[in-house]
Amino acid sequence: MNILKKQTISIGLCFALAVSTLSAFTPATAAAKAKLVKKKLTLTVGQKKKISIKSKKKKAKYSFKASNKKASVSKSGVITAKKAGKVKITVKEKLKKKTRKVGTITVTIKKKIAQNTTVPALNTPTPVVTATPAASPSNEPTTEPTATATATATPTPKVTPTPFPEDPEFSNIPKGYTAKNQANKGEVERFEYESTEYISDDESTKKTPIDRYAMVVLPKDYSKAKKYPVVYMLHGLSDTPESMVGNGILNDGAGTQYVVWNAIANGDVKECIVVYPCVCCNEEGKSNFNTDAKTASYYDYIINDLTKVLMPAINKEYSTLTGRENTAVCGFSMGGRETLNIGIRRPDLFSGIGLFNPAPGALDGGDMLTKADLKLADEYINSTYIQITKGATDTVVGSNPTNYYNALKAAGIPCSYYETMGGDPAGKGNGGHWATVYHHGLYNFLKRIFK
Repeated sequence: MNILKKQTISIGLCFALAVSTLSAFTPATAAAKAKLVKKKLTLTVGQKKKISIKSKKKKAKYSFKASNKKASVSKSGVITAKKAGKVKITVKEKLKKKTRKVGTITVTIKKKIAQNTTVPALNTPTPVVTATPAASPSNEPTTEPTATATATATPTPKVTPTPFPEDPEFSNIPKGYTAKNQANKGEVERFEYESTEYISDDESTKKTPIDRYAMVVLPKDYSKAKKYPVVYMLHGLSDTPESMVGNGILNDGAGTQYVVWNAIANGDVKECIVVYPCVCCNEEGKSNFNTDAKTASYYDYIINDLTKVLMPAINKEYSTLTGRENTAVCGFSMGGRETLNIGIRRPDLFSGIGLFNPAPGALDGGDMLTKADLKLADEYINSTYIQITKGATDTVVGSNPTNYYNALKAAGIPCSYYETMGGDPAGKGNGGHWATVYHHGLYNFLKRIFK
């Protein structure tokens, strides 16, 4: 009986131990199974989104298959929306010669929404955030009347600005450089990524990652087998990344991708990728025409999102050449102001810095540049190309581009500067705060980088 009792107790203990062990491992095994974070997604034609998988196993391989050609999906799980409609993406996991279905994602693809082509009057508030620093004499004609003691102001006659003489060095641009030549056409993609580099209005210390995006222009016949230099182009106040490749708010139908593609086809620049970030770094990723300090701070923060998050993400997703000699930054209006700040602070990242009709504020101190900040280390001083392009009749930014040039010159920093009416052919544009000027500036900038 004692032996029987001992055997019974021993069997009971073994059974209890087995149950205990099984119960200990069962939840962990269940929790370790890979699962889809989202089973439904909504994208716009041209948009990209990476499939998120929770609890992925290190040694497992994951495959992705689309049910139709309305979307494609890469080996790394990046969905590219091609046509409007619905598509299902099947995700599978292969581990130790066993394959199981992780799940299915239903993707709804919407058509692109046409951009608003209404162009506000150029007399809207100018993108002046803080007072423009003292500057050298402006090339702009003086239109303000002389003050008098009379109570009634005498109407000021309208003064037509005299166009600044075109610089032959920069006016030599091939005819048709803005033409929508389909033979030179590459692809335009929407690239999405997550970032905590934004300004939260609730001033929380811990930021939740939010979805941000950029538009990416790829050269004709882009191939992963090649590697390409990259230009980052920053849009202006209240514009968007789409504005630069479509119809903008402060421009007359940007289409800068054709300037890039034509420059490549003409042999004036190496095949390159151009990325248009969302410059406004608030939670919505957009602003209006406000010119207050708060709005400006959203744009000033782009230096963090660009250098810490977007650039590494672009280099991971696309076949890029890295290093400062293969990377440039440029921008229009508010984007030009941010470009100067980024280029001077991070010359280790950019060898090309282009300012097209740049807005005031970059030299006003605070979080931006002071005159003491205007310096380049010896290792960069002769290997950095800086260009400032001003619209000859641009009354929105006035003499500010000239002020920046004079400040750089006084600091001993080499800089190219020219004023233009813009247009195609060169010199036939309106010379204002418009795409005709920054198209002109962009083409000249592309001609002089990545040599």
